[in-house]
Amino acid sequence: MKRFTRRRLLQALGAGTAALPLVPLLEREVEAATGDKRIIFFFTPNGLYRPGYDPSGEGRSFTIDPDRSLGPLIPYRDDMLVLQGLDNEAWFRDPHRPPDHGFRLTLLTGDASKFLYVRDSGANFNTIGNISIDQFIARELAAGTPYESLLLGVMSGGFATHRKLFARGSEDAVPVIDDPRQLHTMLFTDAGLDLEQLERVAARRRSVIDVVRGDLTAVEARVGANDREKIEAHLDAIRAIELRLDAASCAPVDLVDANAYPERGTLMMDMLVAALACDLTRVAVLNWGSAGDTRFPWLDANCDWHALAHHSRSAREQAGWRDQSELYAGATRVDQWHAAQMAYLLDELGERGIRNDTIVIWLTDQGQGSTADGVSTSSGSHDRRNLPVTIVGSGGGYFDTGRLIHYRSRPLNDLYVSLCHAMGLEHIRSFGLPEISDGPLPDLTG
Repeated sequence: MKRFTRRRLLQALGAGTAALPLVPLLEREVEAATGDKRIIFFFTPNGLYRPGYDPSGEGRSFTIDPDRSLGPLIPYRDDMLVLQGLDNEAWFRDPHRPPDHGFRLTLLTGDASKFLYVRDSGANFNTIGNISIDQFIARELAAGTPYESLLLGVMSGGFATHRKLFARGSEDAVPVIDDPRQLHTMLFTDAGLDLEQLERVAARRRSVIDVVRGDLTAVEARVGANDREKIEAHLDAIRAIELRLDAASCAPVDLVDANAYPERGTLMMDMLVAALACDLTRVAVLNWGSAGDTRFPWLDANCDWHALAHHSRSAREQAGWRDQSELYAGATRVDQWHAAQMAYLLDELGERGIRNDTIVIWLTDQGQGSTADGVSTSSGSHDRRNLPVTIVGSGGGYFDTGRLIHYRSRPLNDLYVSLCHAMGLEHIRSFGLPEISDGPLPDLTG
């Protein structure tokens, strides 16, 4: 059966012919309103404290404790997927397994790191070995936006060059933009953003919508019930476009001094949302903090983040905590604060009218307090299995959200294939090491 379109309907009815030249514009607007998918990789280093993070229950009946790490995301619970049991399997298969925190090198590539040389200490020195999933999606989308992707950091300069997570290929790490002034110049000067021109385009779109809506309304009285339903569906789509045009204001963000971690994060998120609303990119990374020396004094967690993630005595001494229970509570507050930042990002995407087609995925590099079989513990070891993964956004209906899903040890590679499919790249069958990538994760779609 031929696909029903506005053009075919108007031609068949012999009505609204004056509007026919304008119909392709409207159809592109409908596609833009419903099909321009975006993805944001929301990354925090040092893992999440699992006893404070994991929801209770299972499947659709899972619940989030408002006083625990995911509490700020409760308003998005029905649009959320919480995934358990996903492993950084590429690190376990790496023939030149990098020491210390080198497991980050395989986290987003799903592939082995690249061995460079042996240090004087006798330890391997490795670098990133393949393209990371963010850059892979950006390359495959080929969206034609001014920026194929945007990689933004919030005071994340503590990562050494060889430990960068994001790369276009082997030894080709992509720098993260930490400087708000540099980002502001890129987005609102170098990109040639002309607000007056954008407003004129929006006005022309509204004029097209008014004309075609008038023709469809006039035709509606002359057709049968089946065609009337189709016309009503198109009118609903037109109304959705109008709401999108009203909400998705494309305006630059005022550049303000942001010298502290919280205010810097807000500024970078505001500029990121503006970039997405202006269609300057459709793939973005937001990399929070330094793995080492970021501190959180406003959360009564004034200790190095890395020491906190290890649940170490030095973290207790720095923060002035008396025992481990205070440390665990501090670790939960840090995770909860970052969840609140993700909620703010989602709120702002909604304000701009672009949240429905945007996937936000919260990833971290380690488990911090869970055993290989997924059982939560108080250990501060850097677990490479059962990494916490939180997704908000269905990808335009691809994901069946509102669920907690536990996988019994599946590689992150399969999650990355699922993300490709959610972004419309359904031809992608594997990612990273082919021997561990088995296609998309099961049970994610409706």
